Amino acid sequence: ITVVQSILQGFNAPAILLNDGDDIVRLGTGADIRGLISCKGEFSDTGGFDTLIFNMAVPSDQLEQISLELADKDPAGDSIIINGLTYEWIRCDQIVNNIVGGFTTNVPTLSQWGLIATAGLLGIIGFIVIRRRQITI
Repeated sequence: ITVVQSILQGFNAPAILLNDGDDIVRLGTGADIRGLISCKGEFSDTGGFDTLIFNMAVPSDQLEQISLELADKDPAGDSIIINGLTYEWIRCDQIVNNIVGGFTTNVPTLSQWGLIATAGLLGIIGFIVIRRRQITI
C-alpha cells in the first residue's frame, strides 16, 4: 500500500489494516492517516513480515531530528509526528526511514506590486533629499 497526498480515515477501526503475508506500507509526502496503522490483523500475529516505510520530504532543518526519532521508535507499536501529521502503528516488524530534506520553510517576501511600491517610495524619498540639498547650497 502506498499513500501520497491522501487522507485515510479509520472509523471505529484501523485506517490501514493489513492481512497475513509480507506487506509494505509506504507513506509519502502528504499521507494523512487519521487512525491506526495495523500491520497484522487483530487476532493474527503470524504470517508474514510487515514493513512500514516513511518515504516523505520534510523541512531540511528538521531532517536530522525526525530521523533520530524514527530510529528510536518501536515497530511493534508507537507513534510519531511528521510535518504536523501524526502516524500511529501497531504490530509491524520493521520501520524504514527514507525521509529526505526536500523543502525549506517559506520565507515571506514582497510581491511584484510590493517591489514596485517600495521602488516608488524610495524614488520619492530620494527626490526629496536631493531637492533639499540643492536648496541649501
